[in-house]
Amino acid sequence: MWMTQVGERVEAVEARARHDARRVQWIAMGLEEVVQRAVAAHWADGALESDLRLADIRARRRAMEVPFPPRHHARSTLSSSRRACP
Repeated sequence: MWMTQVGERVEAVEARARHDARRVQWIAMGLEEVVQRAVAAHWADGALESDLRLADIRARRRAMEVPFPPRHHARSTLSSSRRACP
């Protein structure tokens, strides 16, 4: 008797999970369409050039920032080692 009750509960949970999965998939498909339209509008507004320009500026900044931390560390190490020597 209790096996049939457990089986019914399992079936109910599985049916609810399938229903929820279909609902989430439907929502995701709707969001995908909205995002695709927004992306198309974004690129149509000439944002490609702007995005490429910003990426170039960021890459140049990173290229300039990379050499400075090791120099700063070397200077601080040298200055602290000179103080340690009598």
